[in-house]
Amino acid sequence: MLEGIKNCSEAMLSLQSSLDTVANNIANANTAGFKQDVGVTFSAVYNSAMANEGFLQAGGAEMLGNDLGYATMVNFKVGNMKKTDNPSHLSIVDQTGTNFFTVKSEDGILFTRNGEFRFDSEGYLVTKEGLKILGQNGPIKVTSPNFKIDKDGKVLVDDKEVDKILVTSFKDPRYLKKVGNNNFQAYDAAGAYTANKYGIAQGYIESSNVEVVREMVEMMNIQRTYEANQKILQTADQNLSKAIEVGRSKG
Repeated sequence: MLEGIKNCSEAMLSLQSSLDTVANNIANANTAGFKQDVGVTFSAVYNSAMANEGFLQAGGAEMLGNDLGYATMVNFKVGNMKKTDNPSHLSIVDQTGTNFFTVKSEDGILFTRNGEFRFDSEGYLVTKEGLKILGQNGPIKVTSPNFKIDKDGKVLVDDKEVDKILVTSFKDPRYLKKVGNNNFQAYDAAGAYTANKYGIAQGYIESSNVEVVREMVEMMNIQRTYEANQKILQTADQNLSKAIEVGRSKG
């Protein structure tokens, strides 16, 4: 009985984490460049890692046994392009979703798909939070209103190329970590390199890849499962209390 209570409690904690993940996805459905978080159990992460190394668990591909915890993985699917006609807004055009704008921060180099940029008072191209966007020659600075960024990412000021947007790609994007404000930090295992298969669309931004209807359905499913586990836990707790009372009366 105690084992059942323990398993049910752990399941409810995992479900609560799943609910938090879905709620965060929905909250960021209108955030440019946001990438959906997908909840996974420890066993799913473990089995995926082992499969990549050529191993299969005993019994085949189906996951067996209790899950030992909960984590999230990022869905890098490309979001739809949205036209804004703002010349400082940029969208990476690719099919993988694993090419990123390169951002300079006090904590080191970060990466983002959110191209909702602006120019600061000094003429630097920056994120909404004021972090500088890097080109191949350093932070991108524009000193003339007559500028454009072409499909290859070249920054043209008065029809002269002054820099090129630094777009970074990764051999294994699973080793990218969300660090807030729609930015990612890369572990060494991510295998960063300068991208060469992409396009840049000026006057566009990439929309979030969150599908709200699907997330709402997932939220309702999680809530139903949570409530079912809650009832089981309450019943088990009542049965345990009765068993304790019976034991005391016999003692």
